[in-house]
Amino acid sequence: MGATQPLPDETPSLVPPARVPPVTTGTMPPSGRGGGGRPYSFRWFRILALTLLTGGVGALAVLAWAIPKRAPTLVVALLFLAIGLIRHRRELRSPESDFFPGELYRWSIAGGVVGELVAQLVFHIDPGAPATLLWLLLGAGGIGGACGFGVGALGSLGVTGVVGGWTIWRNSASAA
Repeated sequence: MGATQPLPDETPSLVPPARVPPVTTGTMPPSGRGGGGRPYSFRWFRILALTLLTGGVGALAVLAWAIPKRAPTLVVALLFLAIGLIRHRRELRSPESDFFPGELYRWSIAGGVVGELVAQLVFHIDPGAPATLLWLLLGAGGIGGACGFGVGALGSLGVTGVVGGWTIWRNSASAA
């Protein structure tokens, strides 16, 4: 336990210097070669940017692949998600906002439930499914809710990956 302030009978030279906690050592790379570490390189930013771009494009590709599998449910979930984005466009532009708040997930889940209910009532996607009102609501809540959550998650991953990856790539132009 080291003292931070000298006692009244001590000279200030006897007080040990402030030390960096061992948890933070090694987290900041030294600038140049003098600190004993490796030189700082933008190559790692480029690798991060490519990883984000690949993940974002992959998430959007999975979303595009899934739409024909259960089209009415996923299209209505995407439509509700777009309505949620339009309603919160000012919040999304502000710097202190989360990029994809929880309300947008609620919009996409609600859209999935409505889309599944419409798909079962109008298009009769699964003719072998029970037709009572209770089973229609349970099926719409379960299948549509899961599809809506998937749309929200894949949309969030896709947009965040593409926008974040492109921003990092563009801002690390001196890496080449």
